[in-house]
Amino acid sequence: SDDTVTAIYEDKDGVLWVGTANGGLNRLRDKRFVSYTTKQGLFSDEIFSIEDDDEGWLWMSCSRGVFRVRKRDLDDYDAGRAKWISCIAYGKTDGMESPQCNGAGKPAVWKSRDGRLWFPTSKGVVSVDPRTMKVDHVPPSVYVDQVLVDQRPLALHGAGNDAPVHIPPGRGELEIRYTAISLSAAEKVRFKYKLEGIDANWLDAGGRRAAYYNNIPPGPYKFRVIACNKDGIWNEIGASLPFELEPHYWQTLWFRGLMVLLVVGGASGTALYATRRKMQRQLQALQQRHAIEKERGRIAKDIHDDLGSSLTRIMMLGERVEEELGKQKDVAPHISKIVSSARHTVQSLDEIVWAVNPENDTLNGLLEYIGHYADEFFENTSVNCRLELPVELPAFNLAAETRHNLFLVVKEALNNALKHSGATEVRVEVTVEKGQVQIRVEDNGCGFDMSNEAAHRGNGLDNMRKRIESLGGQFEIVSAPQQGTSLKTVLKLNAGQTRAMI
Repeated sequence: SDDTVTAIYEDKDGVLWVGTANGGLNRLRDKRFVSYTTKQGLFSDEIFSIEDDDEGWLWMSCSRGVFRVRKRDLDDYDAGRAKWISCIAYGKTDGMESPQCNGAGKPAVWKSRDGRLWFPTSKGVVSVDPRTMKVDHVPPSVYVDQVLVDQRPLALHGAGNDAPVHIPPGRGELEIRYTAISLSAAEKVRFKYKLEGIDANWLDAGGRRAAYYNNIPPGPYKFRVIACNKDGIWNEIGASLPFELEPHYWQTLWFRGLMVLLVVGGASGTALYATRRKMQRQLQALQQRHAIEKERGRIAKDIHDDLGSSLTRIMMLGERVEEELGKQKDVAPHISKIVSSARHTVQSLDEIVWAVNPENDTLNGLLEYIGHYADEFFENTSVNCRLELPVELPAFNLAAETRHNLFLVVKEALNNALKHSGATEVRVEVTVEKGQVQIRVEDNGCGFDMSNEAAHRGNGLDNMRKRIESLGGQFEIVSAPQQGTSLKTVLKLNAGQTRAMI
């Protein structure tokens, strides 16, 4: 138990006893060490000397006096038959001039031929005859004398019975005073106490006759105290005091339950209020969105019904006039311009109506319109347009701005292919997979040098790139002289994978 060895003794059974400076007593038996300290009941952890008498006792000395312990009690403790070790100590009240024994010089104890034991002290040598030592086998009577609650004495009516003493609410400060009656050497009575519900083990109080507790929570408890006489004979029944510390109202179960209900109710009410406000905001947003979509639909209908019909009539009239006045060279060019402008206006109007109408805010609507526009755009031209569009598409809504920008990029790409590339074939491929929509426009035309800045900017490629990047997408163009041009846009969607070509 300690590296500093101060005493070694071997008894007649071959057991080696080792005393330490601060680790108590150790026994080496069967190649195994067992230690005993004040925690188990030893009188002192400081041992100067060890000697065996002929009565089965081990005698030891320390700076506080001489004490002895029965080897049989140590065996009982090791076997679990005893909960602590009983020691008998001797000091000034037993006739010693000084309890301070010497341990620096060896031997610090001597056993003479007549069986007496001699111990050197700071004031001479003391002699003990173990054969004349008488053991008092009568344990002391133990009593709980007084209880102070928050420094105020408590009347102990019925103390000692099974009925608990009720202690009113307070700070939880307890001072329990106890005593023991021993007719021989009352000053050597030793105590141990335990408050069941607070202390897991017995607490060695020595000669102190009071136990102190602070901040004891409300509840039932039982205080127990035992004592031993000068010869280490314990009254293991001792005295007990059951009591119940009553709680403040805020410590009661009903109050805590009420607080829990209030907290849960408050949290539930707050959550309900927040959820209701959120639902109201969502409802307002839906109503506003519905109103906007309704207004967009009305605008699209009005543009289509009123302005569209008027422009169509102008175009038809212009065509009729053009037919009748085909021989008049001065009027025919102007009439032709009117028809062309009207036709272009109708086409632009159709694009505006398609972009405004909320019914077209889907990926499927975008691709259908791209296919329709490409068919009409290359009609009556020498360019063959090949469309590769998915058959099945995920249900995904597109904002009007997103749908419009994607269409304008494709429209510009088709226009560049028709006017500048000299291609004979243009291919439009749309792929939807891995949560992305990819639109690729390729032609087999003349292409251009990517390093030529003038050619790079002449076809509005920067505007196309800016439109796609403003949507958070990717824009890529690949071209080379006489190798055609390939333009690709990629935009992330929150949909599953779909790829089907026609």
